[in-house]
Amino acid sequence: MTYGASVWTKGSEGNNPTATLLAPLRKVQNIGLRRIAGAYKAASIPSLERETEVEPIDLYLEKLRLHRADEDKRAPVTEVLEKNRQDIWAMSNQLRGNRIHPLPTSTHSKKMAIVDKVNKFATEQRREIARREA
Repeated sequence: MTYGASVWTKGSEGNNPTATLLAPLRKVQNIGLRRIAGAYKAASIPSLERETEVEPIDLYLEKLRLHRADEDKRAPVTEVLEKNRQDIWAMSNQLRGNRIHPLPTSTHSKKMAIVDKVNKFATEQRREIARREA
């Protein structure tokens, strides 16, 4: 159901998927939750998600996207691409005779900073849960 979600959930600006895209997925997930839990239609979805320990589909898709972004960040090709981007920027400034302007920060770099924050937060949450359970 979520195969390739890191690609098809990403909006044009990297924002979250639309409600139109999520509606059929929520419907399928809700049917599955009701069957797994043996619940009636009157049972609320958030309570079923807690009871079955299943994340809401929108949060799950966002987690998949962030994991993919984190994997991309660690890929060896990312270093090569960043180095080439810096070289091209410096060359273009020299060819135009411009003084060297600072390299603009890519939206990818900004997103990676957000991924780092999310990973740190998730790690802290896991440690807190482990501490409470111990």
